[in-house]
Amino acid sequence: MSKNLLNLLLIVGTFAVYYLLIGPVYKGVGGVWQPAESVQSLRELKNQYNETLNQADNLFTQAETLRSQYSRVTDEQKAKMKVMVPDSIDKVRLLSEVYNISVLAGIPFNELAYSEGPSTANGRGSAGISFTVKTTYPKFKVLMDTFEKSLRLFSIQSVTFAAPEREGDPTAYQVRLETYFIK
Repeated sequence: MSKNLLNLLLIVGTFAVYYLLIGPVYKGVGGVWQPAESVQSLRELKNQYNETLNQADNLFTQAETLRSQYSRVTDEQKAKMKVMVPDSIDKVRLLSEVYNISVLAGIPFNELAYSEGPSTANGRGSAGISFTVKTTYPKFKVLMDTFEKSLRLFSIQSVTFAAPEREGDPTAYQVRLETYFIK
């Protein structure tokens, strides 16, 4: 066999081995033979698995951090958190609590109404409380400060007021609050 023919057979053989074996294994696509998984897809899968493992490690670290933080919370603090955002809302107790806040501020409510908002899919819900008071602005600030310092979590949704007819008369304020619960 001549040198040229041997070189030509080696070149053709190399292309044939690449086309029939190496190319399909690496790319996953071949004319004669097609493997179930290519090297590229297996590398991508490996990278996805490594990324998922890294995320799992990060989540584990976060869980351990949160577990250690939770273990430092005292029973008294947990009880306060239950008051701040309770498991459910007792309408009568909530209205009584709001009324007691008005008594602490020294301002009686004219109208007090309750409405329960929709619950979300993750178990959170809200309840709306609206009331009307007639008072001076400094006393109204004291009332809002009392709500702010209350142990229960309240968020002010709206405050509307009407100017008094005469200068010395109290201002009428209509307030809408919202409080939350976790089911």
